[in-house]
Amino acid sequence: MPLTKFQFLLRSLRHYWRWHFGLLIGVAVAAWVIVGSLLVGDAVKGTLARQASMRLGMIDEAVSAGEGFLAMRAVQAAQGRLPAATVAPVLILKGTVSLPGGALRANGVNLIGVDSAFWRLASAPTAAPSGLAVNQALAQTLRLHGGETLIARFEKPSLVSRDAPLSGESDQTAVINAPLTAIMPPEALGDFSLKAEQTSPLNLFIPLADLQVAAAQPDQCNLVLGRAHATPDSAPQSLLGELNSVEAWTLQDAGIQVSTLADGVTTRVASPRIFLQEALVNAAGPEAGGVLTYLCNAAMAAEDRYTAYPMISAVDARLGVVPKDLPANGMVINQWMAERLQLKIGDA
Repeated sequence: MPLTKFQFLLRSLRHYWRWHFGLLIGVAVAAWVIVGSLLVGDAVKGTLARQASMRLGMIDEAVSAGEGFLAMRAVQAAQGRLPAATVAPVLILKGTVSLPGGALRANGVNLIGVDSAFWRLASAPTAAPSGLAVNQALAQTLRLHGGETLIARFEKPSLVSRDAPLSGESDQTAVINAPLTAIMPPEALGDFSLKAEQTSPLNLFIPLADLQVAAAQPDQCNLVLGRAHATPDSAPQSLLGELNSVEAWTLQDAGIQVSTLADGVTTRVASPRIFLQEALVNAAGPEAGGVLTYLCNAAMAAEDRYTAYPMISAVDARLGVVPKDLPANGMVINQWMAERLQLKIGDA
């Protein structure tokens, strides 16, 4: 008697049941792995989103000065033009924090100078601490409970590394010694950070004016935080846009120096930084010529004829300082170096 398709299927399943059972188990395990991965991914995504929310609070915009500083005058002018927004100037430096006697110490601490406007940007706005405040991560590291005296040490901001020759004063360490007044939870911007990192930062909050004085940077900040508020008659205003347009903003506020040289024709654009920012170079226009000056260890004409730490400058030929027909490997030196090294034109 011939088998029907259904009977054939049943006998096949019965005969190869071990294979079919193994296949079923494999499919089930694979499905559970995929579902578990999706659940873990969603959990990680949610955790990172919560961390970012707590670290940034209600901050919508951040304007950084990079290696330089911003004048408080420009920030205050921007605040005046954004009456419905919250604008908070911040001064951030790196340093170490320890207890008296050095029993416990934390390195790589963010020393954050803030005023009352900063705390209004938190997800759970809180009153500004009356003195020093730390986040929970730093409190756990130093075993703090409140009321302890903290010693914060940091290097004053400088345009030249202290290890570089002719860098000036060698001792530029500043110290802030004050009692701890508060331990700020994450929801109160205690874990404030603009970096995407999984571990909590070590933050010490200092009154902005006190950190400015200690760092010898009066009326300066290097970060501006803002929360945009839509007014009834307009869309949310941009903090960056206002900082770029405020009337109180000047070249001096950005540390840019513009002067006319003795020839009365050439204009010099300079900055106290080591290098000019690309945006400043582009703003000078295509007709501007650049000068790159750096310190060299030594210039030698022979083993017994050398000069230590000369300044070497690469000059745009359009400035007329060097001959236009100077070969690619040619150099121009001043009379003093020529006499000291006993050099003449054509010497190597």
